[in-house]
Amino acid sequence: MPALNPFLLTGLNNFEAYHLLIVSVGLVGDISRSIEHQIVPYCPDIFTVLIRALQNSELHRSVKPHLLSCFGDLAMSINAAYEPYLQISLMMLLQASQMSAPSGDEGLIEYINELREAIMEAYTGIVNGLCDGNLVDRLAPYIDAVMNFLETVAGDINKTEALLEKTIGLLGCVQTNILFLI
Repeated sequence: MPALNPFLLTGLNNFEAYHLLIVSVGLVGDISRSIEHQIVPYCPDIFTVLIRALQNSELHRSVKPHLLSCFGDLAMSINAAYEPYLQISLMMLLQASQMSAPSGDEGLIEYINELREAIMEAYTGIVNGLCDGNLVDRLAPYIDAVMNFLETVAGDINKTEALLEKTIGLLGCVQTNILFLI
């Protein structure tokens, strides 16, 4: 990882070449799942870039679902070591979960569904990662926001089958790991 990290950060910082950024974010997920806790020393730089990218209003919107989903990959890989990134990542997920599309705008509806799928993946990864790291109680302040998001998706007539599957996956994860916190 020491030899790869500078190249990975270069790709993650390349906001203009959004296809390269998507590939770089995918690599972060693949690498983190592969080397697990060995990625922890590189997480501060990785999270800094991920958050900067999410906050960049000029970034191509197709990148944002990949960025959000990456939170879940990292959480599942580093378990309890995810705690320093929990608040900022959940704030980003909460902001993204509040987006909606006006009826009739098929392109935006499709994007919102992709974004919501990524949010579901991220929440699922974070819940599983913190549970595996014996820190699931750290999610208590965020349960209402997660449940509200689930209600929003459940009530959306434009949700896709893929989004519904990821929603059911998150519900199973919540039931198994954190319902006792409510």
